[in-house]
Amino acid sequence: MEERTLDDRIGAQLGMTAHLMENHVNKTLAAHGLTNAQLRVLFLLQRYGEQTQKQLQERLHIQASTMNGLTASLEKRELIIKQAGKKDRRSSWVRLTGEGSAKEAALWRETEQLEEHLTDGLDDAERKQLLSALQRMQQKLKEG
Repeated sequence: MEERTLDDRIGAQLGMTAHLMENHVNKTLAAHGLTNAQLRVLFLLQRYGEQTQKQLQERLHIQASTMNGLTASLEKRELIIKQAGKKDRRSSWVRLTGEGSAKEAALWRETEQLEEHLTDGLDDAERKQLLSALQRMQQKLKEG
């Protein structure tokens, strides 16, 4: 019988790396009472400004029910404001509060430092090459 190993399978290595990185980030964010998923919402609102909940959901590639939970928890903490659309009351518009913007800025710096620490064994060329390869793989997955 053939001996199998996941050591040389890219998908397995990416999955484990992503899992371990997410654990590190979540440990850091726990001190702020946030999760990585909540932080991604704040990052996207900072990057793109006010947007519909549906736009956020599509950018995060998550289900509507998951998005509802994220926005509810962030709204409860007064980091975002969610309002019904003026033209279409069925759509919800989401934006950062002042506190949400300040929290996002501080956590952007903190997670940037964490990422630098986690990749400190790579030189600049290796980081750029890794990032480029990951972005190409993501694009392929999005295309189906």
